[in-house]
Amino acid sequence: IDAGDNALAAPETTDLDGEGMLALYGELAQVVEKRVGSKSGAFDWVRRAYEIAPSRPEIRDELLRLGRETESWEALADLLEARVVKLGADAKDERVLILRTIGQIALDRTHKPALARQSFEALLEVAPDDLVAVGALEKLYIDADQQEPLAKLLHRRGALEQGTAEKIAALLRAAQIDQLRLGRAEQAIETL
Repeated sequence: IDAGDNALAAPETTDLDGEGMLALYGELAQVVEKRVGSKSGAFDWVRRAYEIAPSRPEIRDELLRLGRETESWEALADLLEARVVKLGADAKDERVLILRTIGQIALDRTHKPALARQSFEALLEVAPDDLVAVGALEKLYIDADQQEPLAKLLHRRGALEQGTAEKIAALLRAAQIDQLRLGRAEQAIETL
């Protein structure tokens, strides 16, 4: 919280239940953003609400909005990573959204290719046909000169692509890598 926000500090003890705290944090976030003019202070209050009720889409969306507007990429990624670890198998849609967001933050904002790769690979485990993850991983594998996973990924892309030209291009690239980089002529022939 900014120095001007001290008057809006949360009480140390309160009789409010979880819903009451969420309402309080929501109101404080609005006041800090609109009246005080501090988006980073508002982000802190929404972060607190997200820690109480991370499954609420409206809180997650507000957290994402403020995180982007304040460029709080590290904090946002950390909060999302903590959330994805706690998600159950029944929360596929939320897992997909969070893993994609973490991957994009790591790739485009914090420049952490290992985290981006981990996030997008986990995303493909949940959503094997996610072309956003496939495209991001393709870039990451090329940048890291990782031919084996790139060839496998291009085989996957070839199976996923709807257009004939895109399918052929992906499979041709996979065959080239199999033959020229990995010395697997038989694999290349099977691909073609």
